Amino acid sequence: MADAGSGHFGDYLIRGLGGRITDTMKTELRNWSNLDLRTVQTQSAALKLNSRDFTATSGEPNAVQIKPNVSVGGTTGITGLEISPRFASGIAGGKLVGIKSNPDLKGSAAGTLTGPVRCYEAKFDGGTGRTVHSGYILDCMTSNAATMTNGCFIIGISAAGGGGTGWSGFLHARTSGAGGVTVSSDGMGKDPQSDNEAGYVIIRVASTDYHIPFYATA
Repeated sequence: MADAGSGHFGDYLIRGLGGRITDTMKTELRNWSNLDLRTVQTQSAALKLNSRDFTATSGEPNAVQIKPNVSVGGTTGITGLEISPRFASGIAGGKLVGIKSNPDLKGSAAGTLTGPVRCYEAKFDGGTGRTVHSGYILDCMTSNAATMTNGCFIIGISAAGGGGTGWSGFLHARTSGAGGVTVSSDGMGKDPQSDNEAGYVIIRVASTDYHIPFYATA
């Protein structure tokens, strides 16, 4: 699968534009090393990908697919998608959001979905012959030095708005043992009634901080 630099996407544009471009422009298109797509300079414009109606009555189409493939061994790493919205130095503003996922069941007319609604679905695959350092579904870190007037948290949870269905709980383990969540009567390595906790997790509800203790297994 070739990239724009070897004439892939550039050739598509050349064929689409037909005789409306010069030979010099064709050469530049075939020698692209990066594809830079920009909207007109206005806040109301957006780059839209596949924002259309899907009329098939079966199957599960992907609106956008990104599958880069490292095909030569070495020490390289690869990132499938990098998103880094920013404010320029010294510029004030409102909120800054990296990714917004908003699955939307439009309207109020009846229409049943036989599967779940997921804002994010994450899964990694690996063959049996692989050796990997570690794996995470979500890896959180911060290098922020700004003053956070209302705290800095890994997860923020809001009550359902607009008359919507409230949360059933914080987490749903589909079975005991899934994700390290185990149902076991007195199965812990320590007794919370007689042993000292090894530490705690802080959660904030409204403006009050609470501690959830945890215990070492040995």
